[in-house]
Amino acid sequence: MTFGERLICLRTEKGYSQKECAEKLGIEVPTYNRWERGNNRPDYGTLIKLADFFDVSTDYLVGFSDFRSPDPNKQAASAFIGLKDDALESIFSFTRNAENFNGNHYLNQFLGSKLFSSFFICFQEWITAKQALEVAFEKARKGFLALTSIEDVRDEIEQINVWDCVYKGHPLFNIGSVSPDYKKKREDFLIKERLLDKAFEEIKEDTYNNCVTKKV
Repeated sequence: MTFGERLICLRTEKGYSQKECAEKLGIEVPTYNRWERGNNRPDYGTLIKLADFFDVSTDYLVGFSDFRSPDPNKQAASAFIGLKDDALESIFSFTRNAENFNGNHYLNQFLGSKLFSSFFICFQEWITAKQALEVAFEKARKGFLALTSIEDVRDEIEQINVWDCVYKGHPLFNIGSVSPDYKKKREDFLIKERLLDKAFEEIKEDTYNNCVTKKV
């Protein structure tokens, strides 16, 4: 993404017009317009002013980094563990507001649990199974569409939601001979989902027990 494109995105997110941005920054509208069109760039002092205005780092503005936050602590954390802005902001927000119920300790116990790695593996396997199921569903949908020319049936097939089929079942998608791959992927997904639910319950219980034992 170019400097101009980033400016457009940031301005749009704030809901400002080019005129409003120019007024708030104390510059002429044509000057700001040229930045967004990529015809010119601000000097370093104005770049810092822009970064402060949009609450991003100068590196993000000029395209040297995809990490938005100007907070050096967040930048260091991102560089070390590879988490993006939204993920880190969730953690920072949680720790800032966690004092009333000692949330930092619960978070440490959860992430430090001996069961965390197995929970995360289950989560990864669940994602893989879900993606495979979605692909198989679309193939099955196309297969059903190829088998009928009746408009009402075709319309029904087009409107079927994959998760309604998975959790509630659907007559068309329960015909294994027509879509054996979908049926297999559905069974695999449901197994992975049960394993993920079990893993979450185990780590939740382990976290709670550790916190109670340590008298949080």
